Amino acid sequence: MIKKFVTSDDKRKISEAIAKAEVGTNGEIVPVIANISGKYELAGCIFGLFFSIVVFSVIWLMLHNYLIYRMDLGPYRLLGLVVCIYLVSFIVGERITSYFPVLKRPFIDNKSIHEQVESKACESFYKFGVGHTRGMTGILIYVSLFERRVVIKGDHAITEKLHQKDWEMICNIIITGIQNNTPHKAFVAAIHECGELLKKHFPSKKKRKNELENTIHILH
Repeated sequence: MIKKFVTSDDKRKISEAIAKAEVGTNGEIVPVIANISGKYELAGCIFGLFFSIVVFSVIWLMLHNYLIYRMDLGPYRLLGLVVCIYLVSFIVGERITSYFPVLKRPFIDNKSIHEQVESKACESFYKFGVGHTRGMTGILIYVSLFERRVVIKGDHAITEKLHQKDWEMICNIIITGIQNNTPHKAFVAAIHECGELLKKHFPSKKKRKNELENTIHILH
């Protein structure tokens, strides 16, 4: 999914945008894009349950006369067969969601999505060094494709200066870009806006050493 979403050329343009946005400021901007933020095992199990019901229903409607009358199965063998069909189809259905996570989507509540995306964004915040800059002026732009969520996180110095409306503006830029099928342009625009905010609140006239790599991080 991500390869179609952000190409090699897009990555280069995003890296250039980061370098340009960080000129004249003490801040660091780190964009991260993830295929999916959570495993959602419960949703996979629920899909497996529905899948097993559908499979059993189809088999029963097509073969129940054959199973009962021609095979002459006793009640215990018939019960065992039913249980086997349910178990096998449940396992198959649950495994299918590992390859096609979109099948889990109808069975995931918004609270779980919010918690998983926030958790992964926090993990990325420290994993990629956003929370370890000298001036505590790092900004994380986290996009999770499966959940269709955008999270912007700033370090302590950032949160003291900026407000929720600033993050909402940047999130809306990315969301609009994704909807218009121009994600790389959205990232570039969002990074530019982050740079403008950093220059306004954390200006720097001295040429400084870049603390974090100017790249977009990909989480598969």
